Amino acid sequence: MESAKQGPPFFCYLALNAPHAPLHVPEDYAARYAGRVAPEQAKFLGMVANLDDNVGRLLAQLTAWGIEKQTLIIYMNDNGGTAGVPVFSAGLRGRKGTAYQGGTRAASFWRWPGTLQPADVNALAAHLDVFPTLAELAGAALSDEVARQVEGRSLVPLLRDPQAPWADRTLVTHVGRWEKG
Repeated sequence: MESAKQGPPFFCYLALNAPHAPLHVPEDYAARYAGRVAPEQAKFLGMVANLDDNVGRLLAQLTAWGIEKQTLIIYMNDNGGTAGVPVFSAGLRGRKGTAYQGGTRAASFWRWPGTLQPADVNALAAHLDVFPTLAELAGAALSDEVARQVEGRSLVPLLRDPQAPWADRTLVTHVGRWEKG
């Protein structure tokens, strides 16, 4: 990113393991929660704190480079809570690895200072909406062949106006857990 910051627009996809098993975290992060929760929870929460600190460092660096207002940050988790470590799930049924909301519901935060206004959007969206959204934001025309394969919707209307009309939809989640063999 540093070498690209003064050039044309760039794309950075940063996929992190945390918070996720295996629960490897610097000891000082787990120590923040030691004695207040079980040891595995302390590691998990330490991973969250480490991630928060490093996202903060990234945002501060974008500001220092002067490209904060030209940078769209999309912050997403993969799905549900974690397996094997009890974490707050807002009362949702299920956990990671299940087809229930506690295992499939995920957060998505979109940050683009000066372009997007902070808001809560309650429309049903999914990971498959990211590609058509980025394509529209970038002004990329999709070929007919590609457009036929796109199953998602552009979130641009909701990013511009959280109250924008959003047609009902059904999203099907399949959790393939077949017996071995």
